[in-house]
Amino acid sequence: MKESVILVCGILLFNFHLFSNENDKYIEKQIANIDKLLSKGKFANGIIYTKKDTVEMRLLTFKRKVKMNCHLFCIGKSEKDSIKILKANEILGYKVLGEEYISHKSKEGVFFIKKLETGKVVLYEKPAIPSDTRLLYYLKFPNYYNYVIINPTKNNITEYNMPNTRPSSSSDIIETHIKSNGINDAFKIFVKNYLGDCEKATNMVRAGFYTIQDIPDVIRTYNSCF
Repeated sequence: MKESVILVCGILLFNFHLFSNENDKYIEKQIANIDKLLSKGKFANGIIYTKKDTVEMRLLTFKRKVKMNCHLFCIGKSEKDSIKILKANEILGYKVLGEEYISHKSKEGVFFIKKLETGKVVLYEKPAIPSDTRLLYYLKFPNYYNYVIINPTKNNITEYNMPNTRPSSSSDIIETHIKSNGINDAFKIFVKNYLGDCEKATNMVRAGFYTIQDIPDVIRTYNSCF
């Protein structure tokens, strides 16, 4: 897959602490009003992923205005009703009410990305968070170590390392630039190069039925081929 695009490879240096602080400040503000969060949310059976094991735990569900919290931290309750705050740099991920979130570390900080689609390609999403206001889609291809990340508002694609086996580990960054005259032209090139083994998906993108704004539909169609 890499041979069909232009790669600019290397480790990028960045002030990771700066971006981490943006998320941490938001989390601190939310936790300061934890009684309000607890009163508006409900606890449900969930699972916490750690480096050594998976742990069943009651987890608070976030809705509406505080839905972004799902991508930055989770709140668990033990059998003795003690409350525990778990950040994205402390666990590998969690699952509650059928929604799964995986910890990811990039130059914009540490956060959870939400799994949207499973199949030959696994699709994740990151909405706007304090350290990065972009909507990003993360694609994991089989036997491919890096994520392919698509920003629906830009005509480039970035590759990041897969979810860290250790929350404290660092990530190399590879930037992939596709030459084109516009966002949707770039997306068509991407689909041809990366999803070309599914004729239905490529035809729908080529015909303009799906555009770069329809990533979940494209991946769902692609996975249905297999």
